[in-house]
Amino acid sequence: MSVQFGRWDFEGKPPDPDYMGKVSAFLAPYGPDGSNSPDGSGVYSESGIKILFCGFCTTNESHCEIQPHVSSSGAVIAWDGRLDNRGDLTSVLHEYLDTGCTDVEMVAAAYEAWGADCFARLIGDWALSIWNPADQSLILAKDPIGTRHLYYTIDSNKAEWCTLLDPLVLFGGKAFSICEEYVAGWFSTGFPAANLTPYSGIHAVAPSSNTKSTFAAPWPQLCSAGCGQIGRSSLSSAAAWTLRLLSAWRIPSSPEAPPKLDEWIPFPGTTILMTVSSSTQTNTHTSAKSKKSVVVLGSISTRRH
Repeated sequence: MSVQFGRWDFEGKPPDPDYMGKVSAFLAPYGPDGSNSPDGSGVYSESGIKILFCGFCTTNESHCEIQPHVSSSGAVIAWDGRLDNRGDLTSVLHEYLDTGCTDVEMVAAAYEAWGADCFARLIGDWALSIWNPADQSLILAKDPIGTRHLYYTIDSNKAEWCTLLDPLVLFGGKAFSICEEYVAGWFSTGFPAANLTPYSGIHAVAPSSNTKSTFAAPWPQLCSAGCGQIGRSSLSSAAAWTLRLLSAWRIPSSPEAPPKLDEWIPFPGTTILMTVSSSTQTNTHTSAKSKKSVVVLGSISTRRH
C-alpha cells in the first residue's frame, strides 16, 4: 500500500519545513519504492498546497508511475491502488492514453473525461486525492469496499489528509479528544460508522464515496458527520456506488423447510449477498448474461452478553 500526505493552507502559507520533515520521515518506511519523480522527492508544492507521496509497488505498471501526477488540465492526483478494469477503460479512453500507460495516468484520463463521475468506472482496490488548482477544490475518494484508508482533518486555517492516521494525530500540533460516537459504535455493534475515527475532528473517507472541499468564505462550523458546510471550504459527499440487499439466509439446522424469500432477514451467522450498481454504466460484469456484480460481503457476527 502506497502512502500519501497532503496539506492545504487556506491563506497560501507554506508549511513549516521541520513539520514536513517529520511527516516525510514517518511515511518513508511505508513507501520504500519512492515516487519515480524527476528529483526523487515525491513532493508537489504550490501556493499553500503540499502533497507527499511514497510508493509501494504491487503491479508492473506501478513501477513506472510518477506521483503526485499532474494531469493535462493541471489537476494533481495522488493514487494508491490497483485497477482491475484497465482493458475496459482503455477501450473507452484510447484517444487519451498511450500504450502501456500506468494506472494513475489512466485515472487522470478518466477524470479529465468524466470528472467526479469517473469514480463509478474505476473497478479495483483504491483510494485517491485530487487537488484542482483551477477551482481551488480537493477531492478525496475510495472504492466501494474501502480496504485502503484515507483520513482528513479541517480547521479554520488548513485541511490535511493522509493514508495513515498517525501523522494527523502526532504532528497536528493540537490535542484531539476521543470520539464518543466511535467508541459507542464498537460497544453497540462492533462496527462504528465508516466515516468516524477514534478522534473527534479527524474523519475517514467512507467506502464508495467521494468528499469534495472547495475554497469559500465565511467559515461555518464542521458538522460531526463530516458533511455540509465547513467554513472557508464547503464540504460535500457523494456516493459513486450503491448496495442493495438481495437476501440473507443460513443452512437450517433441522429438516424443516427454509423461510420464504421475502421472509429472509439478516441475523447472527448469516451471509449477506448484495448487488453493486454504479451510477455510470461500465463494461465489466460477472458473466455474459449479468449486468450487475454480486458481492459476498461476509458473515455477520454478534457478541454474546
